[in-house]
This record gives sequence, structure tokens and C-alpha cells, in this order.
Amino acid sequence: MARAAALLPDGAGCSIRYTDRKNDCGSPFLRGAWRPMKTVIKLVLTLAILVACFNGAMAAFNNYRFEDAVHEGLLFDPRATDEEITDMVVKLGGDYGVPIDVSGVSIRTVGPDLHVDMSYTTTVVLLPGIYSVDWTFTPSTSTRLLGGPRR
Repeated sequence: MARAAALLPDGAGCSIRYTDRKNDCGSPFLRGAWRPMKTVIKLVLTLAILVACFNGAMAAFNNYRFEDAVHEGLLFDPRATDEEITDMVVKLGGDYGVPIDVSGVSIRTVGPDLHVDMSYTTTVVLLPGIYSVDWTFTPSTSTRLLGGPRR
């Protein structure tokens, strides 16, 4: 009865079944020589993915904080003029490290609502020294103007 195994020249058998795998088989992958290296590569790739996700999330979180600060500014001074609102947005951009200028701020009034739309592009370093990408953020906020004198 023939056994399903590959015979080596010296007559020793090398089974292809997982439970019978021996370290003296012909392939270096079966001998386990590459296992530590495969583990290191997997760990490096996992770390790179985690770093990229963390850096992307920090950029998105900074955008959210900036948008929230502009909204707070509008809530406390909704009757400000367009120039005052634009100056406030640019000042808050400097406080939060957001590269926004006057041309990236748009203010409009729709009925009783005041809308402020902003746009800026920043470079997000996903993998330090390896990969960075330019992301355009478009935060916007609005507040309702209640009774009283118009702006």
C-alpha cells in the first residue's frame, strides 16, 4: 500500500499533511525559517496602519474643534458684521493651527439664519517621512438670528 508522501533521496518520508509535517522537508517555508520574518512584517504593517489612522483622525478632530470654536463665536456674537466674523474665523484658525485665509470664508444670511462656510487645505502626514496627503476640509456652521436689530 502506497503512502501519500514525498520520498526524499535517503528514503525518509516527508508528509504533506499538516499533522505529520516535519522540519526536514525540502521547502524553507515548511521548515519555519520565514515565520519570525513574516511576524515582523505583519507587525510593521499593523503599526503603519495604526499610525496612519491615528494621524488622519487627529486631523479630522482638529477640524471639528475649529468648526466648534467658530460656532461658539457665532453664538456669543451673532450680530457681528461680516468683517468681524471673518476676522474671528481667521484668528481662530491661527489658534487651532488651521491654514485659513479671508478668501476661504463665506458668510450668507438665509431668512433668520446666519451661515458661515469655510474651506481650507492642509497637508496631513499619515506616515511620517513616508506618505503625506493634502486634504481639503469644508467646515460650516450656522446660527439663528432672533429678534432685535438686524446686522
